[in-house]
Amino acid sequence: MNKVTVDAEALRKILSALNGPDHLIREIQVTSDFNGQNCPITTLTKQWNDANLAAAVHEQETRRGCSDDAARYRWLRDRDINQIELRGLFVGQTPENIVINGIDLDKAVDVAMSTDN
Repeated sequence: MNKVTVDAEALRKILSALNGPDHLIREIQVTSDFNGQNCPITTLTKQWNDANLAAAVHEQETRRGCSDDAARYRWLRDRDINQIELRGLFVGQTPENIVINGIDLDKAVDVAMSTDN
């Protein structure tokens, strides 16, 4: 997570208290228990926690997507080389017009990926 959007006024209050007399930050800490909804500490903590949760969900979705992609590739990779005769889904290579699978498919994908850049 690179950035967290926070309430500017809550941040200003905290920074002012940290840079001000010692009692200001303690007053904010003590009063947070009484009026948590308007407390800058509570506001910033909630925003930080929400951002962390969103980042964790995004990371989990990304991992799930990678896992799904790997399973799809593995399925294609393991297809019978005679799949073209049986009809259905297979991987072909042009201009040779051949069906490829297994290690040959791995090598062809690696070459294609390296030349795309």
